[in-house]
Order: sequence, then structure tokens, then C-alpha cells
Amino acid sequence: MTLRQIFRINVKYYRKQFKLSQEKLAELSGLSTNYIGDIERTKKSRRNIT
Repeated sequence: MTLRQIFRINVKYYRKQFKLSQEKLAELSGLSTNYIGDIERTKKSRRNIT
């Protein structure tokens, strides 16, 4: 299992544990709902953080 897969699983697991929708998690994190969904489906490519 890759680190990306572990991260994806954890994001979804903890989002559900806290009973958050993707929309609410996006609002709290400052990310878009599309981005949260992409993370959970591992479709988002790596971004350079500067």
C-alpha cells in the first residue's frame, strides 16, 4: 500500500468518523469539494507546495 492510498483511506475514514460531508470538510479545510473528492479517489496529482 502506498502512502497516497493510506492518506486517501484516512481522509475518508476520519471524515466519516466526525460525521462530516465532503462539503463541510472542504469548508473547514479551505479546499474545494472537488479536491476533497479527488483526494478520496486518489485522482489528484502531486502539487508543489511553496
